[in-house]
Amino acid sequence: MGGRLGIRGTADVAPPLASVAEATYGPFADYLRDKMGQNTGQTLYQHLPAPRLVADPVHAYTVTRLLENFVNQGTGYAVRRLGYRGPVAGKTGTTNDNTDTCFTGFTPDIVANVWIDFDSGIGGNKLTQPKTRRQITGGGGAAPIWTEFVPSTPTSTGQFFVPPDVGTVEIDPSTGTPAGAADSLSVPPITVAIHISALPALTDSL
Repeated sequence: MGGRLGIRGTADVAPPLASVAEATYGPFADYLRDKMGQNTGQTLYQHLPAPRLVADPVHAYTVTRLLENFVNQGTGYAVRRLGYRGPVAGKTGTTNDNTDTCFTGFTPDIVANVWIDFDSGIGGNKLTQPKTRRQITGGGGAAPIWTEFVPSTPTSTGQFFVPPDVGTVEIDPSTGTPAGAADSLSVPPITVAIHISALPALTDSL
């Protein structure tokens, strides 16, 4: 699967490749469109490959629905807190040594990656707030930049395509089982997508 998504090798997945991988899920593997530009509006590189299917649409939407949870109530919640209300899925990232942080997110129309780091790791540079020295994370540093940038791009009013043979179920993240009766003290449930053939087994487990 990694090879079909354009990932080569087993080292760290660089942000451009992370965007390629998530773009595959964003438009549900119909096609991939890469375009690099600069703030003057000049296009530096554009690649328009022939359409090819690289992932099952059901699997693609399952991953997309999981990534929506990261934005709606996870580490990428800054996107919602700062006012973006459209459909979006994504994932934050922060390296263990606190030298790189990123947020890769996609809507039905666009994939964008924000990557914050130093040009050189020499000198022990760390991503911290100048005054408080608190760590800058993908959710606190990169996601707000993404949220400011994406609304300025041309978008439609569409939603993520949902395959006809997919349903959703709410899962209690503390147990990994279907969420039961509402409990004001419990962790809010997350919504996951699942093939409709598996829904009866889940509901029977309640």
